[in-house]
Amino acid sequence: DLGASMVGITISASRGGTIAYRAGSGSTQKQFVWYDRAGNVLAKVGEAARTNLGQPSLSPDGSRVALYRSADGNPDIWIVDTTRGTFSRFTSDPADDVFPLWSPDGTRIVFSSNRKGRHDLYVKSADGGTEQPFLSIGAPILATDWSRDGRFVLFNRHDPKQGVDIWALELDGQKAMPIVQTPFDEQYAQFSPDAHWIAYQSNDSGQWEVYVQP
Repeated sequence: DLGASMVGITISASRGGTIAYRAGSGSTQKQFVWYDRAGNVLAKVGEAARTNLGQPSLSPDGSRVALYRSADGNPDIWIVDTTRGTFSRFTSDPADDVFPLWSPDGTRIVFSSNRKGRHDLYVKSADGGTEQPFLSIGAPILATDWSRDGRFVLFNRHDPKQGVDIWALELDGQKAMPIVQTPFDEQYAQFSPDAHWIAYQSNDSGQWEVYVQP
């Protein structure tokens, strides 16, 4: 169970500098809004609704947002067209499908699902098709970033004894390896544009803070 660690990732930025984020919490209405860097509202996307719009991931070209949305109590991945404001369902499995992540070329979406009892990673073409297993390592995992060169995927690995650690999947050899592994919780790692650094949050100091390391 990913538990409370699934809460909090509600923002995503495209390469062009535009940002998609979720505003509000609880039972308030939620809606995606475009802002410029000065904080001015540029446009609203879709209709405001009293539903979960969580963990948005903006496509590399900024035309679509993948997110999880609960329909009839079942979290699934949905895609929002940022021009038309329309929502389309991307997954429909009875399990929880959460934490979508776009590939750097915008052709695929990786997401986490507990359809086999724990959260493993699955991948599906952004234009539809059949979902395929992407990674399973015997512990709950969720993807947090994909390097721009397409070689590595960062992910959280949840262990009931060790807590949350940061791992990476090298796609060329399908090799998963720990990147940050301590007695504390480290999670939600993001690559720098050149993939030489990662930024992540950790409670090493007793409170959540952001760390950067090669």
